[in-house]
Amino acid sequence: MKQVKILLTFLLVTSLNWYSSGVNTGSGLVLHHASINAATGLITINPTAPVQSTYTFDVSALSFANQQAATNYFSRYTEHEYIAISVNLQTDVATMTLQNAKVADATLSVAKWNQILKMANED
Repeated sequence: MKQVKILLTFLLVTSLNWYSSGVNTGSGLVLHHASINAATGLITINPTAPVQSTYTFDVSALSFANQQAATNYFSRYTEHEYIAISVNLQTDVATMTLQNAKVADATLSVAKWNQILKMANED
């Protein structure tokens, strides 16, 4: 009986962690492959995420007053022609689009994109 309780507790914690890593948009759960550090503004792609052109991340901790505030906040990233970020204030989800074609090495890894994001955040 004790093992069953431990197993159920483990499953509950695991499912809560899985659920908290995404957002329910009404059409289902969206898992985010990127995140933002609210203190530093650094966007990071999960190192285990697949290489793709679009990533989403939760911006609820940033509490933007309006769309212009969100646009201004991400301008240090979007001033680079190969990074585009849009924010949906209703769902508190940002969508980041990375354009490989505008970067010299069109086969960038997630690690290289994270380096680019770090440099953009430091600009």
